[in-house]
Amino acid sequence: MKHKFIILILIFSLLDGLNAQSDGLLLENIIKLGLENNTLLKSKNAVLNSAKTQVRTAYELPKLDFNTQLGQYNSIKFDYAFQLAQALPFPGLIKAKKNWLVKDIEGYEWAKIVSENELKAELRRAYYSLEYLQCKDQKLQQLDSLYGDYIRIANLRYNVGEAKQIETNAAKLRQMENKMELQNTSAEISLYTSRLMTLMGSSEVVSVPKVTEYLPNDFVLVEDSISTNKHPLVMSYLHSSSMADLSKKLEKAKTLPDIKIGYSNQSLIGFQTIEGEERYFDGSKRFHVVNVGLAIPLFNMTKPKLQALEFQRESANQMALHSSQNLKNRLSSLKFQYQNYLHQYQSYRDEALPSLKKASDQVHLSYSKGESNYMEYLQMLQTKSDLEMKYLETIYQINLTIIDIQSILNQ
Repeated sequence: MKHKFIILILIFSLLDGLNAQSDGLLLENIIKLGLENNTLLKSKNAVLNSAKTQVRTAYELPKLDFNTQLGQYNSIKFDYAFQLAQALPFPGLIKAKKNWLVKDIEGYEWAKIVSENELKAELRRAYYSLEYLQCKDQKLQQLDSLYGDYIRIANLRYNVGEAKQIETNAAKLRQMENKMELQNTSAEISLYTSRLMTLMGSSEVVSVPKVTEYLPNDFVLVEDSISTNKHPLVMSYLHSSSMADLSKKLEKAKTLPDIKIGYSNQSLIGFQTIEGEERYFDGSKRFHVVNVGLAIPLFNMTKPKLQALEFQRESANQMALHSSQNLKNRLSSLKFQYQNYLHQYQSYRDEALPSLKKASDQVHLSYSKGESNYMEYLQMLQTKSDLEMKYLETIYQINLTIIDIQSILNQ
């Protein structure tokens, strides 16, 4: 009877609460480091910087033409000449190019914001998954220790003839199942740790603090502040629509004439009549000509290009509407899911766990008096453990749902 009393005190005291504290990176620091070091975001930054650099190319001019002419193009004498020619785009085309390139930067900025939003959600999932798994592992470790204590006491009782071997075997079977769950949990912790390191761009092992009490994250869903029309994904589609409009303006600007400027310098060796007098000119005497003109496109395919761009603009607008509606529907579903999990959590906290504590105390008392057998005792131990695991799982699902809501709200 004394052994029963000792093990019952151990079991039902160790199962109450999670009491551990360890060092680790806070979520805010993990997100900050992830945004700074994630390789995908570094790639997005490089592409964005490339787009910013491209703006200067709006002023790029075509190549300067340089030609020479050698031979008897004027007389039997050997003359030589050279020509320079430069095409200049119409100012309206340069302006249209610059506007297009400046607007194009916004597209890469939105792509970066979308990636940042996704990264923050992934970092939060990995962080809160590790937090949950650490709590689960601690509960399983406690349960494993309790089974070990129970087996030792059962062996002592068996040796003095107070219990049968089946009592020990039943506890060993439960302990073996618990150890398998411990192994699975340990593997998941390693997996999420590796995932977190990859997302952070870190080569060092990352850990998160163990909580003193596992609770849902603080979160208030304010109805009036919810708007999916400004979500980065929607804005990226709207940007594509704006780019199609600017592309149409650019195509129209390409139909403007090019300004052509030319200069020719040549020798005309021989006699020239100047004011009625014959004068001889050698190769050192140069004759100059300046040419100015326009290059006008007579045949172009601007109309079908504009039609194609209009279809692209319409497609982007429809995708923006589609994405916004999907996000609204998803948000509505997540709100319902959040409320459902929150109700489950409150039921566990306010009803199920207190009721189970009363029942476990009754089994405790009954077993200590010899009024219940070991099977009832082990069953209550397992039931208490299962319910506490479901309680932890519900909190975990609440936190995951909050992450999804924050992602839609770009928080």
